[in-house]
Amino acid sequence: MPVSLESSVAAVVAGLSLVVLTLGLVRVTGKPRFLIALCLVALAMAGAESVEMLGPADDYRHVWFGLELAGTKAMVAGLVDVSIYIVGAAGLWTRRRWARIAAMIYLLYLLVSFVIWGVRGADGQDVLSVMAWQMLALPFITFSLMYLQNASAYFGVTDSERERKTGWLY
Repeated sequence: MPVSLESSVAAVVAGLSLVVLTLGLVRVTGKPRFLIALCLVALAMAGAESVEMLGPADDYRHVWFGLELAGTKAMVAGLVDVSIYIVGAAGLWTRRRWARIAAMIYLLYLLVSFVIWGVRGADGQDVLSVMAWQMLALPFITFSLMYLQNASAYFGVTDSERERKTGWLY
């Protein structure tokens, strides 16, 4: 997965689009920004992964727990990831309790995967792309985890339950 000028520009455009879409959807839906951003990223990842899987199975590569898979194994892992992204986005959008916990577990999995991928790529092959992914993705993953950790008030709790637990509404 070499880093090219085109992929770098595409990443910047995608990031700016994410910001603009998130701000627009906050005004329309009233949902928290971090929640909308996570849903958009999950849907974008599902779409990107689906497009990548359209090519020949022998050419398809997928990273799972920091290990690069190829061929049929990669296709199965890719399908699992697409399913996780779509189900996760739907659960987060509807603010299900299980979605918050599942998203936190998945984000922790991503952190571990990036560390393993970075260590395994330290032999000089693909180090630039590993470093670029880590510099761009790890802060987003970390901040997403922080927001989800503190976001229990947004997921599956009614105002009366929140008032009973805390004694006041926030």
